[in-house]
Amino acid sequence: MVRRAITLLELLVVIAVIGCLVAVILPSMRYSKYQAQSVICTSNLRQLTLLLNTYAHFQTFYPPGFCGTLCSSTPPGGDVGDAAYDWMGWWWFHFLIDDQDGKTVLEKMISCPSSAIKNNSRLSPLCGNYGVNYSICKIATLTTNDEFHGRSLKPETVQRPAQVLLLADSGYSLLSWKAATLNPAYTFECSQRRDAFYVPGLSINSNPLKSIHPELKADAIKGRHLNLTINVGFADGTVRRLPAETLLIATDTPSDSPAYSTWSPLNKR
Repeated sequence: MVRRAITLLELLVVIAVIGCLVAVILPSMRYSKYQAQSVICTSNLRQLTLLLNTYAHFQTFYPPGFCGTLCSSTPPGGDVGDAAYDWMGWWWFHFLIDDQDGKTVLEKMISCPSSAIKNNSRLSPLCGNYGVNYSICKIATLTTNDEFHGRSLKPETVQRPAQVLLLADSGYSLLSWKAATLNPAYTFECSQRRDAFYVPGLSINSNPLKSIHPELKADAIKGRHLNLTINVGFADGTVRRLPAETLLIATDTPSDSPAYSTWSPLNKR
């Protein structure tokens, strides 16, 4: 019995069928990957938001967003970041867990699975993961007491906690309405990290006036999650996924923007 060989035409048909199947399956696999990353991100934010509120419950105040010279000891595990670009000291996440096992878990929690950061000496774990609203968790100082500096807030002073952002997907470990406006009058205090200070997916991030680190541009402009959404942990402990654009400060005067009420814990809108 003579076996018939596969003809060129049949081979081409098989290749075409396989190509069609791959074209159909790949987008679905990519979507599933993004969904899985978003679920992990939501879980991270839920746990971090719970830890921040637990700390505030027992310590009366929320932890500082950053504490430099006022915190004389070295943070658990040593300083985080690059001294040429980042402030050295205690960041908000250092205050949440102090034992070694907890530190290992926390390191995973503060790492967004959708982070755009590759191996780059200038970028650090402080970039491209999560940021705390430093209108609540303030930069600790003794000489200044304003919206962003001084003693962090008490939970009971946060008005409308179910609507006020506490923690979110962020270009940098500190986040505020200053990252959601193009007005040059409102700049980030850490000048070396202004190109990492943004809300992922905001339309203003594509503006030439907004300086973005090259490795973070995709995260900033195309967004971190599907449909230009971000995960947000609110002061009441809930976590929701929102269109990034809902956080945009659309006017030169922040308090005139409807989004300002999400950023400002003391605003009575």
